[in-house]
Amino acid sequence: VLLDLAGDAGPTGAKLCEVFAGVDAVVHCAAWPGPSATPPPAVVASGRSCPDFGIGLEDTSPSGLLRDNVMMTACLCEAAVAAGVRRVVFSSSAFAIGWSHVGPTAQGFIPASLPIDEKHAPRPFESYGLSKAMGEAVLE
Repeated sequence: VLLDLAGDAGPTGAKLCEVFAGVDAVVHCAAWPGPSATPPPAVVASGRSCPDFGIGLEDTSPSGLLRDNVMMTACLCEAAVAAGVRRVVFSSSAFAIGWSHVGPTAQGFIPASLPIDEKHAPRPFESYGLSKAMGEAVLE
């Protein structure tokens, strides 16, 4: 089942519970898939120096991106629990642990340790990465 979870048009918890009835697992890939075109204060605008990346800058504000990505993840998780879903798979991102569209600069990605595993601490540089890190926290 494909659902649009964005903004005010997103489904209510009741609608999600209805869709999840009898479902064993939910794979949650819904999100604004990249950083906001409007960077938060003191953050370099992503992608400006790297136009060849496949992920573009999203036509939403950082607060809209956070609202949609984090709040709808929370809504989805609450509905999954209420409907008795046994497993939720969350599609996170390397952005949650610090990868960004800018090159190896002050905001470039340098992992805290290798290999990168689930214990790698979140260090997002952009609102998208923050939304993914917060989504992971919702699932804990």
